[in-house]
Amino acid sequence: MEGRREILRTPVSIHSQIAAHIVQKVSHISRQNNVSIFLRKINDNRLIPANSMLSMVTFFASRGEEIEVVVEGANVDNAIKEFKGFFLQRVRERKGRKNYL
Repeated sequence: MEGRREILRTPVSIHSQIAAHIVQKVSHISRQNNVSIFLRKINDNRLIPANSMLSMVTFFASRGEEIEVVVEGANVDNAIKEFKGFFLQRVRERKGRKNYL
């Protein structure tokens, strides 16, 4: 199984509403690319599945905090590219909307 890790800086604070949007998108990316996506805060050893709302509601990250994204599976390059594009751009755009989801 192929894997890839990348460090990203969060464009917005991650709280439950944003976590729900992340879970929805990660589930879609995971199915399309046959991968698993995990998140980890840089100074934390806990790796959480990004497609699990139960796990994501406990994953609070402040704006600007560095997180590690771990992608494992068949098409990791496409999955990480898609996740980064969504996470760095779309999450910020969604944050500004009133009807978030």
